[in-house]
Amino acid sequence: MKARRSNPGSASSRPGLLRTFAGPGFSAAVLLAGIGVCVLGLVIPQDPTSPVPLEKIFTPEILYPLRKAGFTDIFHSGWFIFVLLLGVLNLLAGAVAAFRSGSRRPEDALRADFSSTLGKEGFRALVAEFCRGRFRPTRVAREEKGSGELLLSAQEGRFSRFFPVLARVSGLVLLGGIAAGIIGGFEGQVVLNEGAPAVRELQVGRGRLRRDFSFQAVRVQRDGGGRSRIQLFEGGEPVKALEVAEGRPARFGGFTFFQGAIGTNARTLQRFSVEDREAGVTRGLEGESGAGALELPGASVRILGLDQNSETGPSAQLEYREGSGPAERFWVFVNYPKYDAIHRKKSRYVFVYEGARPGYSTELRIVREPGAAVMAFAAGALALFLLLTLLAPGGRYWFSRKGGRISLLAEAPWPVLLEPRFELVRKAFEARLAKAEAEVKHAAE
Repeated sequence: MKARRSNPGSASSRPGLLRTFAGPGFSAAVLLAGIGVCVLGLVIPQDPTSPVPLEKIFTPEILYPLRKAGFTDIFHSGWFIFVLLLGVLNLLAGAVAAFRSGSRRPEDALRADFSSTLGKEGFRALVAEFCRGRFRPTRVAREEKGSGELLLSAQEGRFSRFFPVLARVSGLVLLGGIAAGIIGGFEGQVVLNEGAPAVRELQVGRGRLRRDFSFQAVRVQRDGGGRSRIQLFEGGEPVKALEVAEGRPARFGGFTFFQGAIGTNARTLQRFSVEDREAGVTRGLEGESGAGALELPGASVRILGLDQNSETGPSAQLEYREGSGPAERFWVFVNYPKYDAIHRKKSRYVFVYEGARPGYSTELRIVREPGAAVMAFAAGALALFLLLTLLAPGGRYWFSRKGGRISLLAEAPWPVLLEPRFELVRKAFEARLAKAEAEVKHAAE
């Protein structure tokens, strides 16, 4: 009995479109194209994210063709989307091809041939016994009366054939998440001056905001790495107060707000400590001299003027109105913190002037990634099903008998993972076939 192992594949036959798009060559080409895009995106500064304008990096003769070819915004270019579509085509073709095996002889498979004198019934019994406990129950794939060939098939593992399909589906979902980020994603920056009116103008890096947002910096602090208290408006109406800090972004309406750089501006803010005698609490209050009224529960106050060179030390003049009552004007002093408490004994609010500080400006980065959660889930699923595919290749086996030759064939979505397993199965089948031949010979004697 002779055994040989080959991978015959007809040299004259042309592979169909499905096999071409699902084949390893096409997969490798798409993968290399994707890697090349990522490398180019890292090497060439990109328009939306480059901290230095590209006009200062490249000469006009170089920058013009780069922009025309889409190399300065690679991940939103038409040809990058074309590469993604090729990846989708490869994954779809692979998923379909994985289910199109079983009822037909594989055109290109791992193969081992054996010479044998077993009859048809002996061959059936041999395959049934060999597959018991090792593969799913065998079935007749094809029996050709004219040529006398009997072809039986068996599947390794009950669920293993689904693992490569699910891995490809996970890849499709991952590409869908990337596409959602390209189509519906947004990234922009806005610089806000503390206490200034609300701002709508953003420096857009990619996408469209698609909502009538405006932003106002209520309070900016530098301590602890920097933090900003932001009032968010939509359509001119306040909708949300956000607390954004370095390392602790805020989220609202599908958008994520990141704290950026904090600097000083030309404004000077006056600081006051305000005691609410009615509520028994003390709060901080800051404002700019000559600006509008600062609101308190049941009252309002304006900073009318400052005197930093007074003999009594720095002082501020306030105009205070409680409810609908008349306005009153008075001075408060840094060096005499109890002056107002004594001077205005019947007032609900008592003011202490704490001095001035520079105004701050804060930079916010606003990002919307609609596909982020989908990409995280799909990446985890892809890794899981690839691991399961590696542990259980899920090959399909064919047992063919024609004349005095028995053939063992095997095919899997990723043949390289099946080869070690096929070698073990081939040796076991060769040993069992030799035993069956010996039993038939012994019975004949």
